[in-house]
Amino acid sequence: MLSVVRGEPIIMITSQLKRVAELAPESVIDTYATPYEEANTESYYARNTKIIENADELYAFLVNGSKGVQDAIDKAKELWKPVHIKSYGITN
Repeated sequence: MLSVVRGEPIIMITSQLKRVAELAPESVIDTYATPYEEANTESYYARNTKIIENADELYAFLVNGSKGVQDAIDKAKELWKPVHIKSYGITN
């Protein structure tokens, strides 16, 4: 089941990220340009690649076998980066 976040929660999350970026700019990374103009699986994985390439190590929180998180884990391991994984299952 896919969850969608809309309305007020998006505004709150955006505000929180902007504030974190003001307080600790190095903690919010959003400078990885990719040739994609839309958010989709392909663009998400391309951005993952850029982030992992620039990371020293990965702390991954794998919830319900997320394919996106698993993609990041696989890429980090391929580049011999230290990987720390916490796996969780969430049921409704």
